[in-house]
Amino acid sequence: MHNKFILSSCLCLTIAAHAIEVETEELPLSQKNAPWFTGPLLAPSGNVVPVGSLNIEPYFFAFGFTGTYGLDWKTQNYPVFWNTFLQVPIQFGIMPRVDFTVTPTFTRNQTQGEHAWGVGDLELATSLQLLNETDYFPSIRLGFQETFPTGKYNDLDPAKLLTDAMGAGAYQSSVGLIFAKLVHFQGAHYLSMRFTGAATFYSKVNLKGISAYGGSLDTKGTYYPASLMTVDIGLEYSFTRNWVGAIDLLYNYAMRSKFKGKHGEFLFSNVGGTLTDVSSQISLAPALEYNFSRSIGLIAGCWLTIAGRNCNVFRSGVIAFNYYK
Repeated sequence: MHNKFILSSCLCLTIAAHAIEVETEELPLSQKNAPWFTGPLLAPSGNVVPVGSLNIEPYFFAFGFTGTYGLDWKTQNYPVFWNTFLQVPIQFGIMPRVDFTVTPTFTRNQTQGEHAWGVGDLELATSLQLLNETDYFPSIRLGFQETFPTGKYNDLDPAKLLTDAMGAGAYQSSVGLIFAKLVHFQGAHYLSMRFTGAATFYSKVNLKGISAYGGSLDTKGTYYPASLMTVDIGLEYSFTRNWVGAIDLLYNYAMRSKFKGKHGEFLFSNVGGTLTDVSSQISLAPALEYNFSRSIGLIAGCWLTIAGRNCNVFRSGVIAFNYYK
């Protein structure tokens, strides 16, 4: 079932990419005394980066895939598959109400004494500010992202137990709509609320031999990954101007995938396996952040599944450092 771990790590990269957006935002004049926010971990900002500004926020994720949720929502454990990766988004304004982000990824996998590392898939994104936040309306941002399959995914070494899979092998086109609102209670206490709805569509993937999707040495065919729908509710509450608590509640729904071709003899599992069934996953990401200034912040927390159907079980530690100029 290691193919589920690899594919799930690719999905986590896709989801995480939505989180890699500017967090130190331009605030309305009436909110200049608001505390500084760096998070939450996953929900993206509702505002684009202004022209002339730059946001860099390296994220480090350490995932431990420990098993799978069956079709009955019950878990089954497997040897832990470790997937750690570093994403370094560089985001800047290119014109009024429009920004652009480039995100290289470096990843390392390890399981049962085998390990490998390499360059993952490359992400490019752009966002359009549809509405700026006012006293009565939230900010609304429309985002587009394209992921290019620069990471290795095909003709893998059977002795490496799929640790040499670094990407999904598919072009991934994502579109998302983000709503954000800041509410002031009293003093330094603010609540930042974010809601994100996103969809990701994958191109077909030509498979040969062992791949990130499983298979065996004589597998050959075309795989059609399932489309992914994501809903994320992100909250931040400022205890002081510097200390902030954050949490994300994330729901993913993947449609049916397809495979056409020769499955090959059993090795890890048949290509696709139960991935041809729809899947659901609910995860939680609590975090704590400390903001040194409006331009520099640090956030750390965890990301873990709490329920699912036909998907992976994972636990992850996350830390990110934000610099905004």
